[in-house]
Amino acid sequence: MPDTYKLWLAGKEQPGGADLIPVEDPATGEIIAHCHAASEADVHTAVAAAHDAYKSGVWSRASRHTRADVLERCAALLTPALPQLIALEVRQTGRAVRELQAQVPSLVRWFKYYASLLRVEERAVLPTTGKLHNFLDRVPLGVVAHVTPFNHPLLIAVKKLAPALAAGNSVVVKPSELTPLTTLLLGDVLRRAGVPDGVFTVLPGYGATTGKQLVEHPLVRKVDVTGGTAAGRAIGAIVGGNLAKYTAELGGKAPLVVFEDADVDVAVNGIAFGSFIASGQTCIASTRIIVENSILDEVLAKLKAKVESIARRVGSPANPDCMMGPLISAKQLQQVERLVDEAVQGEFAKALTGGRRMQGASALDGTDLSRGYFYEPTVLVSTAGNNSITQTAIWRAEAFGPVVVVAGFDTEPQAVALANDSEFGLGASIWTRDLSRGFRVAEQVEAGIVWVNTHHRNDPSSPWGGAKAASGVGSENGVDAYHAYTTTKSTIINYATAEESLAADDWFREGGFYTESIRTPSMGFESEALVARGPLSEGKWAVEPVTLRELREDEVLVEMVASGICHTDLHCGDTPADAGVPGVFYPRVLGHEGSGYVVQAGSAVTKVKPGDAVLLSFSYCGSCYMCGRGLRSHCVDFFAINFLGERDVFAGGIGGRFFGQSSLARHSVVCAKSVVNVEGLGLTRDDLRLLAPLGCGLQTGSGTVAKVADAGADDCLAVVGMGGVGLAAVMAARNRGCRAVIGVDRVEARLELARSLGATHTVNTAGLSMDEVAARIRDAAEGLGPTISIDTSAHPPLVMALIAASRYGGRIIQVGTGLPESHVSIHMQSFMVSAKQYFGAVQGHALTEESIPQLVRWWREGVFPVEKLVEFFPYKDFEKAMSVMGSGSVVKPVIVW
Repeated sequence: MPDTYKLWLAGKEQPGGADLIPVEDPATGEIIAHCHAASEADVHTAVAAAHDAYKSGVWSRASRHTRADVLERCAALLTPALPQLIALEVRQTGRAVRELQAQVPSLVRWFKYYASLLRVEERAVLPTTGKLHNFLDRVPLGVVAHVTPFNHPLLIAVKKLAPALAAGNSVVVKPSELTPLTTLLLGDVLRRAGVPDGVFTVLPGYGATTGKQLVEHPLVRKVDVTGGTAAGRAIGAIVGGNLAKYTAELGGKAPLVVFEDADVDVAVNGIAFGSFIASGQTCIASTRIIVENSILDEVLAKLKAKVESIARRVGSPANPDCMMGPLISAKQLQQVERLVDEAVQGEFAKALTGGRRMQGASALDGTDLSRGYFYEPTVLVSTAGNNSITQTAIWRAEAFGPVVVVAGFDTEPQAVALANDSEFGLGASIWTRDLSRGFRVAEQVEAGIVWVNTHHRNDPSSPWGGAKAASGVGSENGVDAYHAYTTTKSTIINYATAEESLAADDWFREGGFYTESIRTPSMGFESEALVARGPLSEGKWAVEPVTLRELREDEVLVEMVASGICHTDLHCGDTPADAGVPGVFYPRVLGHEGSGYVVQAGSAVTKVKPGDAVLLSFSYCGSCYMCGRGLRSHCVDFFAINFLGERDVFAGGIGGRFFGQSSLARHSVVCAKSVVNVEGLGLTRDDLRLLAPLGCGLQTGSGTVAKVADAGADDCLAVVGMGGVGLAAVMAARNRGCRAVIGVDRVEARLELARSLGATHTVNTAGLSMDEVAARIRDAAEGLGPTISIDTSAHPPLVMALIAASRYGGRIIQVGTGLPESHVSIHMQSFMVSAKQYFGAVQGHALTEESIPQLVRWWREGVFPVEKLVEFFPYKDFEKAMSVMGSGSVVKPVIVW
């Protein structure tokens, strides 16, 4: 009396509401079991239970370590169940027991692999602007449906099940109605391993009813199917209508290419293994054999002998000596017979061996082959030497039986063309001793899986999927399969202080960004600015209402988003009156780093238009011989244009255009030469706020390395002073590939930041003599001293230590300005003999239209992380911002308007 199997639902066996399904032994034609089929009501009940389990979080929100523990127990409990599973798999599939004794025990590897993946997979923390922490998580989809085929019932079920469960989903499996039994037995194994009730369900049934009802259910958020191409397309149309995710491993017609340098005996064994395992009923069966003509006769002779040896050992699948079992059903047998008969009768092909249904007693063990669905292992060749077999339907159609077709080729391009002559693109193999050729041909073959000198190898870590539409969508195995059962979730946490948030995130503040009253202004409108009525040291700075004068033809009105603060702003005006430097005037608005949006442009301005995003930098005359040489930052009028600016830019005699911009204002009249248009870079308002400091110190440091020094992989570079300029130089040196980058400072926190930004060595000068400083810098630079040295400190003793440390032929670049009376002493003879160079550079020789966009690109690539240097302050807290800048506790304070 055949056994009866029930559904596996809600953690136990339950009867189904549809008619019983007879399960046949394809080797004998006998009914070996009956299986309850799921009714439509059963499908709804099962999906609802799976969804409830998902929503409860008992599995979906269990920790990854908890799920990993359960998967490992699944592997452990599966092992003692293997003998029963193998015996039942043999009965329902008809596959030779020797095949399944090799395949089924390997299933534990899938559970173990995904358990391990859960324990070690890292999740990304994504780069952001501002004080935001953005981390990525992967969360389960919910209820997923698996539709599995008859040929590898357990293998394919577990291949899909392990990653789906690892991700935290609830899984409903609809096995093939021809082979449902072993999948049902998995239920008890998983229950005992700790998979909660409702998380794993098996619903036997027919595809047209149970399968269709399952995949079209609106609560199913992913369908994963293995089957024929037509069925895959039909299911995909349903899944697409529900906007659910879809993975499909569909048809195949794998080519196996044998080149003349291959070991023929090894290749023939590979053909037999790739073609006749599971009686050819695998989607990657090597059914198209493509052989170089120079060895075609030898291959055919040896293949014929091998195949006839297999045929002599066809018998009962339970016999350990049986080499090949029957086809799965009478329907499948008829399909194979039809395709072979059409090819032979059409006179395009002939059977080298085989080509018929097997009848009578088995030569191996006397089994009556007539009772089952046995078909001879078959080799078809062309009737003439012109590859006529490629004109047959069986060359293109997936026969799913023990039949191979053989074609010849003369050249490598012909071999590739024949291999790709198919709508399918799942698997392929190449046989050659020349691994260069193997790689070359593998790159050209259109298949998702390519083997070289082997075939049909499968591993949990290796993706398994098609390269052409007819072979499916997505892939199984590996990390990709796990990710396909998840959706990404970004969590963004603002860790700014309340003070910083009020400064940056009050989108609807009064007088805020780009109000209509500013969009088309009449000159003379009022705004506000940080007005300096004397040096900062005298406490004469305050935010005041201001009125801007009329805009000139070469000027731009900018509404500021943010303004960086530099030491130049803090100490402008502190120069002694007798220093011989033209004095600055008061009252005035300072600031020479900023970002914002254009409100209006003068009639002669063509580089920007209203609404454009801009960053601000220094100004220049554009007509002197230095500007003509591209050295705008060394313009002969640089000091007068930038430091002195212009009086009466604001009403009441308040000066502006400091560095062409006076950016410490809500609105400012800016010289067009100081404006860099960044509208085309897609920067947000938050981006502009962060990147406001690019126009001075950060540009200076990076430009000194990249443009002035042209530093590269052969250079050891030392930077004195780890402020904004120095740290920018460190980042640029790292990006340029310098083999040593040495940061020098007296503050350990700054040196730690330098190391995080790319410094390979650091020297803390606190408590050291200048001779000791020079020695440590020299030692850090391979014991020879740096080839390039940059000083940002303008501290004469440190500069002289840097000169002393520099190696023969080294360049020392002075960037820090210092007081007018500052000087260094150089021993002329030793300096000349050592061929050292000491020279000054301003703003890194920047051409701002090039350098600022380059810095933005570096920032976007994550190699110029400005966010590590910046701290934001509301504009009314300017005194605090100035204080932390002066003390050095913040590298780059930015005032937000």
